[in-house]
Amino acid sequence: MNIIVTNKQKNIIDNANIDAIKDFNGLFNVDDLISKVKNYFFSKIILDATSIINFSSRDVIEKLASSIGADRLVILLPSEQKPPKEFTDMLINLKIYNFSTDINDIIKYIATPNTYENVIGDNQSVNNSLYVDNSIKANDMYQEDDSNILKNQDYQDINSNYNQSNEMNNFNNDINDYDTFNDEEAQTPDYNINNNQNNFYDNFDNNNNNKIVIGVKNVTLHAGSTTLIFLMKKM
Repeated sequence: MNIIVTNKQKNIIDNANIDAIKDFNGLFNVDDLISKVKNYFFSKIILDATSIINFSSRDVIEKLASSIGADRLVILLPSEQKPPKEFTDMLINLKIYNFSTDINDIIKYIATPNTYENVIGDNQSVNNSLYVDNSIKANDMYQEDDSNILKNQDYQDINSNYNQSNEMNNFNNDINDYDTFNDEEAQTPDYNINNNQNNFYDNFDNNNNNKIVIGVKNVTLHAGSTTLIFLMKKM
């Protein structure tokens, strides 16, 4: 038999009439959920991804896979947002093959679980169909005589200067905002796990393997960057 864990997608899963020995509804910390289900004998957990705090974090998914078993997880992802390819690649890397934004797929995976070959084929075909090459070749931009041709190096230099100017303006604006920053708010950030996130995969974007290194440099003669880094890290 199965265990069902639901939250925001409860109605979708309930309407699928999936047989289950236990049904949990709400928003759970991953450790709490694992402790709740460990005393049950079950074949699959049908998991509404919105029912786990920070579900898109790799650490959270690794805990689920190692404690419950990757082959026993059947995950319904939010249908309103397409999961990034890097996210689905991570699931596959953790040997989680049964996931979808479509409840009909979830029902199918309960009876006939996905294999590595199945999910790799589906993942590649979906992402290849959405691929658009937006790159622009500099030589194709100008077809006029030599006097009007913008050389590739000149184009790069102008673009670089433009970006640096914009970055400097944005940095100055951020510094102005920082001057009015409330340090008390920094100590107790407003994080409400029940609020709707703009992007369900925000936490994954901040915690995946493609980390971004941000360099902070003083642009004035007085102190500032050290304090800024400290507050950024706290936030």
